[in-house]
Amino acid sequence: MSGPDPEIARALMTLQQKMVETQTNMRLADLQINSKVTNVRKSQLTLNEISTLPADVRVYKSIGRMFLLQPHGEICGELSAKMKDDQAAIEKLKEKKTYLERSMKDSEQSVRELIRQKARA
Repeated sequence: MSGPDPEIARALMTLQQKMVETQTNMRLADLQINSKVTNVRKSQLTLNEISTLPADVRVYKSIGRMFLLQPHGEICGELSAKMKDDQAAIEKLKEKKTYLERSMKDSEQSVRELIRQKARA
């Protein structure tokens, strides 16, 4: 009996490389999602605390090692905008992760089909 079919061996090597790359990208997407979720949570907590303050209270924004006096409404608006941006990024990352999972399954299926075809021949 001869060794494995070279076409199947190439397909398996390609699949293995693609799976490693896809898994790395999926882990990266998970880390980015977790980071964005944390940012949304922090922004929400800060917004909740600032919203309870009266409008005439001095509110400062941290910029590096400096604190900048800003109007109450402006800081609330920035926090809301940041939360929306992070939530949109989370949705995009989830879509990317779904696409990666689907492409990995499709690749596995194509290699399985190739092996079935070679087994029949």
